[in-house]
Amino acid sequence: KATVSVLNWAAAWRVRRRQVMPEFTLLGFISGSIAGAVGLLIGYPLDTLKVRAQVGTSVATPEGKAGVRALFRGASAPTLTAGAIQCLNFGVYENVARGLSATGTVEGARLQDVLVAGASGGVAISVFTCPQQRIKIHQQLVGGSLVSCAKQFYHAKGVLGFYRAYSLHVLMEACRGVYMMTYVATKRVLHSGPDEACPLPVRMVAGASAGTIGWCIVYPFDACKAVLQADRAGATRFTSVYQCAYFLYREGGLARFFRGFGYTILRAGPVAASLLPTYDLTLKLLSPYFHPAAS
Repeated sequence: KATVSVLNWAAAWRVRRRQVMPEFTLLGFISGSIAGAVGLLIGYPLDTLKVRAQVGTSVATPEGKAGVRALFRGASAPTLTAGAIQCLNFGVYENVARGLSATGTVEGARLQDVLVAGASGGVAISVFTCPQQRIKIHQQLVGGSLVSCAKQFYHAKGVLGFYRAYSLHVLMEACRGVYMMTYVATKRVLHSGPDEACPLPVRMVAGASAGTIGWCIVYPFDACKAVLQADRAGATRFTSVYQCAYFLYREGGLARFFRGFGYTILRAGPVAASLLPTYDLTLKLLSPYFHPAAS
């Protein structure tokens, strides 16, 4: 009888586990990979202009490098990693959202579930995006190849050279929770039907809204982070985030933290309006192959 009871308990636990935490899938990872590549192609030139505006003239740019090509300087690292990073971001988001959802689906997740899932995805990728951003900013401002920049940072301070301003960086990545929550909330306000029937224009408006609101929240942190990460290998102008923030405030008041904000808003709308709907639609397209019972 004891053996039967244990077996019954184990069977019930497995059923309950599937209800509370659905099986891990690769669906979100594949959808995120495709969405990441789309977002990068659309927004990179404006990102370069944003970084230059944030850092100002304190870091010189190479002479004779003006023109459209200069706007894509440093695009190699994001191009090589955008798919994989967004793959991890949206993969973690999808699995956490499904795990927290009472229905075991992303569509059934509450807004607080979406907030936690989005923040989880952001924190998960921060370990990879911080070195990527460090190298990208250096290339956008100073030039040099991906390999040469990486060597400079490593020779100067080892692995830690890639994680300049990591505290600010992980905070910004965690704000992806607000980004995703705004996206889902806007869709639900504009479309009362099931998520799979949500029209593309609504998804695009929701994506643009999420991108704009998200950047409004994190931009002052991003400005400070960009200045800190713009330090050349082996050089340290500021010993702390507080010191950097104080310097920026003395230099131009609160407005200094929003230098280049116009480029970001111009970029945020189109990027999010394409990236998030691409993720949604790819998720919908591939879902029957991963969750046949739900299709």
